[in-house]
Amino acid sequence: MRTDNFGDNPEGASVKSTILDGGRRIDAENSVEVPLIDFPGWVAGQAKARGEIAFIKMDI
Repeated sequence: MRTDNFGDNPEGASVKSTILDGGRRIDAENSVEVPLIDFPGWVAGQAKARGEIAFIKMDI
C-alpha cells in the first residue's frame, strides 16, 4: 500500500504492508489483496508429511 500523500512525498511515503485494516495514513483504495496462511500450521503439516524440516528461510 501507499500512504495518501505518496504523490507529494514518494521517498518518505513509500510502500507499507499490513494485514490489519486502517493504520497511519494508509490509502486502502491503493492496495493489493494477498492470500494469508496459518504459518505455524503449515510448518507442522510439512514436518508431519516429511518427517522433519532441516531449514526454513523466510524473507520478510
